[in-house]
Amino acid sequence: KIVLNFQNVSFMSSAMIGKLVLFGKKCKTAKVALRLCNINDNVDEVFKLMRLNKVFAIDKDEETSLKKIKKK
Repeated sequence: KIVLNFQNVSFMSSAMIGKLVLFGKKCKTAKVALRLCNINDNVDEVFKLMRLNKVFAIDKDEETSLKKIKKK
């Protein structure tokens, strides 16, 4: 189970987004639960444009992510 907190991330390069997508695929293959949280508005807009909000489980805050990931 992994929660990635994006609290201090204000920008993501296309290379970093590619790495995140690859990491997400590896987590799915390994049956590891992955949730993202605390994504700021700029990064969230990029995620929506690239439809990554459909690929990743995204929560508003870390507390919510931890609660949801513990349920699995």
